[in-house]
Amino acid sequence: MRREPIRVYADTSVYGGVCDPEFGSDSEAFFAAVSAGLLRLVTSVVVTREIAGAPPHVQEATRRWLDLAELAELTNEAVELQEGYLQAAVVGPRAEMDALHVA
Repeated sequence: MRREPIRVYADTSVYGGVCDPEFGSDSEAFFAAVSAGLLRLVTSVVVTREIAGAPPHVQEATRRWLDLAELAELTNEAVELQEGYLQAAVVGPRAEMDALHVA
């Protein structure tokens, strides 16, 4: 019996990791699992906005995966949770976008 693929949210660093010598092999392995149907890729508008500001070679390397990903909605609840993380100092102000990814 074949299982449903696991839905996995990938933040910007996973996409950008494809172009990073230190993380390239890990990101490639992750995307190989996506290609094999073991993982169902989920992303958000936060990732698409961040990638839009990345260098052109990163944008090109990640376009395929962004086009295949399910786009999670950015809800009011996620923004409220992000604010809660920041207010509770779970993450610092410099990690504002990371808090939104987690939320």
